[in-house]
Amino acid sequence: MLGDGAVRVFLSRTDPEAGTAWVWLGDVARQGIALGGTLTAGDCAVVMTALGQRTATFDASCGDAAAAAPARGAEEPGAGKELRIGQTAIFADGEVRVFLSAVDEAAGAARLSVNGAAPASVAVGEAQEAGPCSVTVTGVGGGVATVDGAC
Repeated sequence: MLGDGAVRVFLSRTDPEAGTAWVWLGDVARQGIALGGTLTAGDCAVVMTALGQRTATFDASCGDAAAAAPARGAEEPGAGKELRIGQTAIFADGEVRVFLSAVDEAAGAARLSVNGAAPASVAVGEAQEAGPCSVTVTGVGGGVATVDGAC
């Protein structure tokens, strides 16, 4: 429990080599977060401050303090999201969650995890299927990948 009991964080998996962890925040579906990244849960901002082989440390700020924190983890639903490594985008009213773990500008590809599946390299113009939905990488550059999701 963080933020004086306002948010509950459950650590599902860690990947220290990639600098990421998978967590559940309250009733929100499992999400990826990068070391130093921020996710939101209600009016709280949760930051991963340390990462180990089977452990992670988080800090949370809620209310007005959370509004001042930079949100790097969760994106609002919509099309054509620009993601930095460690960020998550949500598409199709929450049906599709995309986590970006790497950008390979030389290969023109992004390493994505869609709906919690194992990460896969997806080239610009290609799509990663997720049941009746798909995620397309529309661009990479400057450490950023642009992705679009639809069902």
